[in-house]
Amino acid sequence: MAFSVLALALVTSWIILTGNDREVVEVRPSATQPKTDPVGAACAMHQPGELLTPEEAEVRFDSSHLCLGYVTIVPSTPVRWHNEGKVASLVTVLAADGSTVFEETAEPGKEVTHSFDEGVYTYKVDVLPSFVGTVEVRPEEDA
Repeated sequence: MAFSVLALALVTSWIILTGNDREVVEVRPSATQPKTDPVGAACAMHQPGELLTPEEAEVRFDSSHLCLGYVTIVPSTPVRWHNEGKVASLVTVLAADGSTVFEETAEPGKEVTHSFDEGVYTYKVDVLPSFVGTVEVRPEEDA
């Protein structure tokens, strides 16, 4: 049986068209609730370039998902990588020149933390080898 799903993202809602029946289902996420990913962990919705507070500067991940692929902070704001998976994962942060700035293993259920100077960095977690995230550190006067 051929089954297809087409999801159209609108500003305030998702419309999902399913299968041959042309059933239309509209789901409106609550403005006060964070988005929920497939494994059930709440995922805050932030745009690239949106300045995050120390409480919001958290990357949560396991072997099938990662939440917050782009983190924007001011200098010295710690970024936390929280491993929600069942296996340890190496978190690696690279400077623009490719040199390693930070590298530490996050054990299951634990987190690792790093504070940054101004600049743009990339990060990887080894349980998601094809994913590359970004940490943008803006000068405080630009914030």
